[in-house]
Amino acid sequence: MQRKRNDTDNPNAAAWDASSTARRWALHELNLPWLRHATGMRLLALVFGLMLCVFAFILRDTGFLTVANFLNIVRQTTVISVMAVATVFVLSAGEIDLSFGSTVALAALVGALALERYGIPAAAAAALGVGACVGFINGVITVRLRIPSFIVTLGMM
Repeated sequence: MQRKRNDTDNPNAAAWDASSTARRWALHELNLPWLRHATGMRLLALVFGLMLCVFAFILRDTGFLTVANFLNIVRQTTVISVMAVATVFVLSAGEIDLSFGSTVALAALVGALALERYGIPAAAAAALGVGACVGFINGVITVRLRIPSFIVTLGMM
């Protein structure tokens, strides 16, 4: 059962105006932080959308908003995006991997050398194999020897 609320429950009751409008406003203030947050987020989304429309209008004739440019951006950011996804998994496990940049460079070098002699499938397999070997060595040293991953991957770098 709920107890009926009266003015003695509130120490500031004497300061309140007895009119119903003032009481409704006071009750509205209880929900104001949530309302302010939701309104602020909507306003931020609206401003961001308007800015995006303005930039799209400004850049419409520059060649930026073309399919060829978007494909170029995707091609240039693919490697970094794959590394970022892998880093999210490592960081969510509470570990730190410093060797992924140099491992990617080593795998790319091995893949390029294998591409010259053996073709695309062998080059992809060689690059993946080198990356897997480096990761396996890092994992074994970290888990079996109980050396922190920060130190192991710093040394592997």
